[in-house]
Amino acid sequence: MSEEYKPALDEKLAQEARLWDNGALRPADWLDAPDAVPRSADSATVAVRMPKRTLAVVEAFAKREGVGCDTLVSRWVDERVIEERANLDAPAP
Repeated sequence: MSEEYKPALDEKLAQEARLWDNGALRPADWLDAPDAVPRSADSATVAVRMPKRTLAVVEAFAKREGVGCDTLVSRWVDERVIEERANLDAPAP
C-alpha cells in the first residue's frame, strides 16, 4: 500500500469506527448479517489443513487486506456459501 493512500484509509476506518461507536452502524441493519457477522453463540471453530505454500499465499492476501488469516478465510467461505445458495435458487439452464 502506498504511503499517500494510507492516511486516507486510516481516516476512512476512523470514520467507520465512530459510526459503530455512536450506534449509527449496527449488524442488524445488514441484510446478510447472519452470514457476515457470526454471533459467538452461533459460531464453531474449524481446523483446515492446507499445504504450507498455500497458507503462505493466504497469509499474504490477509496481510494485504489488513485482516487475520482466519478472518479472510471466513469471508471467502461466507462469500462462496452465499454464491452457492443463489445458484441453488436459480432456475436450471
